[in-house]
Formats: sequence, C-alpha cells, structure tokens
Amino acid sequence: MKKQLYFLISIILMIGSFQAHAQTYRLAGTVYDQDGPLPGVAVIVQGSTVGTMTDDKGHFSIKAQKGDKLIFQMMGFKDIEYIVVKENTKISITFTETTQELDQVIITALGTTQRKISNLAAVTSIDAKLLDQPTTSISNLLGGRVAGVISSLTSGEPGKNIAEFWIRGIGTFGANSSALVLIDGLEGDINSIDPSDIENFSVLKDASATAVYGVRGANGVVLITTKRGSTDKVRITGRVSTTLSHLRRLPDYVGAYDYATLANEAREVRGEEPLYSNVEMDIIRNNLDPDLYPDVNWQKEIVKNNSWKRAYYVSAQGGAKAAKYFLSLSVNQEDAAYKVDHSSPYAQNVGYDTYGFRSNIDMNLTPTTKLYFGSTGHLAVNRNPGVANTDYIWSAQANIHPLRLSPYRSSIYRLDGSLPHKQFRIFAGNGPYSNPNQTNRGCVRYISPN
Repeated sequence: MKKQLYFLISIILMIGSFQAHAQTYRLAGTVYDQDGPLPGVAVIVQGSTVGTMTDDKGHFSIKAQKGDKLIFQMMGFKDIEYIVVKENTKISITFTETTQELDQVIITALGTTQRKISNLAAVTSIDAKLLDQPTTSISNLLGGRVAGVISSLTSGEPGKNIAEFWIRGIGTFGANSSALVLIDGLEGDINSIDPSDIENFSVLKDASATAVYGVRGANGVVLITTKRGSTDKVRITGRVSTTLSHLRRLPDYVGAYDYATLANEAREVRGEEPLYSNVEMDIIRNNLDPDLYPDVNWQKEIVKNNSWKRAYYVSAQGGAKAAKYFLSLSVNQEDAAYKVDHSSPYAQNVGYDTYGFRSNIDMNLTPTTKLYFGSTGHLAVNRNPGVANTDYIWSAQANIHPLRLSPYRSSIYRLDGSLPHKQFRIFAGNGPYSNPNQTNRGCVRYISPN
C-alpha cells in the first residue's frame, strides 16, 4: 500500500513540475530604429510556427515559453535575438543598419570593386579557378563558360590561336567591335594577363549593367581584378606545365610511282601523250635514278605530328600591416607543327612566346592614407618563317608532287648536305622546307606595358 502511495505522489509531483516548466508567458514591447518606432518587423519564436509583426507604432505582443528564443527580423537590418526568461511587457528592441550586401551591388567605373547596378542587370561572374589553366589566352576559355559570350578561333597556329569573342553579338560597327576590358579599373588587353593572376572575373552584358561606361560599353564590359597582397605569411606559388598537341588526321598522299601512273592515265583520257614513258616508269618504280626521279614525301619532310607548349609561372604573396605585395612572373613557349633543321644557323621555326610580370603593392602611409602601386608588362614574340605566311608552306607540302625537283639537285638537300635557299620555281619561288630555315626569317615583338 505504501509503495502505491509513493508512486501516486511521484506522478503528481512530475505533472506539477512539467506544468511549471511549460508555463507560457506574455511578451510585449516596442521595436525601434534610429528614426523611431519601426513597423513591419517580424517577431518569430525560433523553431516554431508562432510569430507576429509589429504594428504601425512598432508595438508587438506574442506568447512564448520559458527558454524560447525570439527572433526579430527586418530587411536591411541585422537579426536580433531575445531569450525568454520571464514575462515582460516592456521589451525595447533597437535595430542598427547592417553593412552586409544583399546580392544587390553597384558597378563602379574605376576601382577594384565590381557591384551590380540593379537586380535586373545581366552580370555573370566566373570562378577564377576555372580560368587557371595553361592556355594561350584567357579569351580561349570564355566560350562555353559564360552565357551570351560567342567566341571564334580561326587557326591553331601559334600566334594566331587567340580567340575573338563578342558579348551578345556586335553592338557597334566600325574598327572596334570588341568588348571593353578593364583590368583593376583601367582599360587593358585580356590577352596580356596570366590566368593565375586573376582574383575576380565578371562579364557585364546588358545596357543596365554597362550604363556607367557609356558608348564604350556598347559591346559589353569585362571586369578583371588581379590578386593582392595579404598580411599572412609569405606564400610562394609555382607552376610548370607542358602541353602536347597532336595532328590526328592528315591526308595520305601517293608515292612517286602511283603519281606517275595517275598522271599518264589523265593524259591518255585527254588523248595526249603519256607524261612518263615506259622506261621512265620502270626507273621510278625501281628507284633506279633518285637524282632525276626522286620519291619525296613532302608531308613527312615538312610536317611533324607533335608540337609542344611549355608554361612557367611563379608568384609571391605576403606582407604586413604597413604594406602588402603580390608579385608574379610568367613565361609561355609554343612551337608549331613544322620541322626545322636545328643544325642550320638560320633555322627559324614558327612559334609564339610570351613573357609577363605583375606587381601589386598596397602601403598604409597613415591611418587614413593608403597608397596603391601597380605595374605590369607583357612581351610577345611571334616567330614566322621567311615568307612570313605559313599558308604557303602548308599548301606547298600538299600540292608539290613527289617527282618535283629543282634543276640542280635531286632531294631536299644539296649534295654537300646543306639546305638550299631556293627550291622550286613555284609558289613565289621558295620551297616549303627552306622557308622555316632560310635567312629571311621574320620575328615580330609586341610589348604591352600597362
């Protein structure tokens, strides 16, 4: 009997404790900001569906249990939390404006801050990590990564393998139909910057986004912010990359005997005498006189299936409270798919080399004065063959038949093993193999300081 009595008393005490713990309080008060009472503030009990809003005088009233947390929310202000301890009908909450951006930012014409002009502006930002790839130019990476950007790459030859791009088509007609490119707030060349130097990359596409740039932004605007120094420990970054390009599909040309046979058949169809007699056909077939009837595979002699591109990059980033710095150096070397006689002192293969550096220094002169110093340099060396046009070399190796030879020699080399300057009296008088190796070599250097 005593055990049953004790059990009943325990149940009563537990129910009383539960009712005390779950006691509901009435909470009321007023919400203010710097201008006075603030209407329209949401007051929510965290973790529940209970909530209310302040009236036009900033007053609110809500019921909550002890230990609950009230959340006061208002757009443009930082949330405020209130923990319920006891009943209180004179709560005073004061909001302060927050400096946090809400994805609605403004574009500035100068400076490194890029902000949207309105919530309707067409602005696309690209993760800088997606652009950090060994490439000839950043413009080659934009196609397929940015909506509304059209890119076109018309050649794979070093120096010409730089894509053109347009943002939502062409908005102006004339000498300049390309987009405006701003690097750290100043107009620059997108092809002169190394992808590893980029911190932020944004593309402004419509009129509302490019309005502050006037007519210069008619074809779109590209905003690039380069990396800056930091107050952390010195961080040194290095990268070495090698790219192999391979020609997968090349025409398969016939040899000397097959060519002679086809040439004779073509003559016979037209009712003309054969180009090569039976005796000559036997000489060509058995390769009895390579001096007068050679069998030269010009594609094999001129074109190589593999070409290399090498890229080197190093940067240093660091600083202290007084000054911060970011320094970088980059080198890119790319050769073409043409064979070169490296033993020749006049050898000049097609190639495109670039050299660049960047320096960003931020100094705090006084608590209210900051000095920014930025410098960059870009050197491009474009090596061309003697005729300065590789279209000639490519067409020559395809059009010259294996039996074609000069009046004074039988193969691509002279009898002493040297390479003649003049090979054929066709295609402007120069042979395809001599152009990358002759004395009339071309080299164009472009310097782009900013």
